[in-house]
Amino acid sequence: MATSPQQSAAQTPNSPDPTNLTAGDRLLAPYLQPTEPPTDRLPPVPKGDAANLRRATFQMRESVLDELDRFHLELQLALGKSNAPYKEVIVEAAIVQLLNQAKEEGSQWVERLQQWQQSRLRSRR
Repeated sequence: MATSPQQSAAQTPNSPDPTNLTAGDRLLAPYLQPTEPPTDRLPPVPKGDAANLRRATFQMRESVLDELDRFHLELQLALGKSNAPYKEVIVEAAIVQLLNQAKEEGSQWVERLQQWQQSRLRSRR
């Protein structure tokens, strides 16, 4: 029998006691897995001058964007609209984690990305 993300998150040996979790922690638990390497952390926030930002536009499947919208709305409900991270922050954090994981796994990630790209190309035909 399959376990839900909430059950599997609650069963991880390093996870905190579920009774002490905040609403935001409970919401994020299924999406976050404990990681050992410090490379999974975001780069430090620049001090003083604003960070150099660059606008980027990418085409993504609508289902991925719908899931991002739902996740963002859940965060806003759990943490309050003013305390929830912006979608851009969520996407940037996900990209940083992906790049760090790709560095660790090397060619396995490249193969998976190539398969994903082929799948996208086939679905457009």
